[in-house]
Amino acid sequence: MGLSQKGGRITFDGQFNDNVRRLIRDKRLRLGLTYQILASYFHSSWSTIRKWEYGPTRSCRMSQRPRLEAFLNGDCDAELLQQVPMPVPAYRMHFPESVQCCMDRVGTLISLLYNHPELQDRMLNSIEQVSQTILQQLVNAEDSNTPS
Repeated sequence: MGLSQKGGRITFDGQFNDNVRRLIRDKRLRLGLTYQILASYFHSSWSTIRKWEYGPTRSCRMSQRPRLEAFLNGDCDAELLQQVPMPVPAYRMHFPESVQCCMDRVGTLISLLYNHPELQDRMLNSIEQVSQTILQQLVNAEDSNTPS
């Protein structure tokens, strides 16, 4: 069986099937978690998490089921995301704060759209169009201010 829905929440009977494996893997990747981070949360080894995602493990220990349900339901997302190391982008020291904020927003949007490549492409195309328009306006303004 694996998963079922009860009151809008996922319940897990401890049995791994393809659907459960895919949900665990997709959730881990969507949050940007390594096997090691997730293993720490479950008090297990990274290889255990990998076996949950790809096999051959058929079930988990009874003591891990509540944590696995919490993970699948998003109850521990904030806690887990605190474990993900955030690299300091190289641009931080070179651009004004407003530009850094904008770049951070774009990075966050790309991360959120990880599983929706078509939306990610549309967003990037829109950014490219706006960038081209702004650059053209700046060039035109510069040309009009240049004495002949």
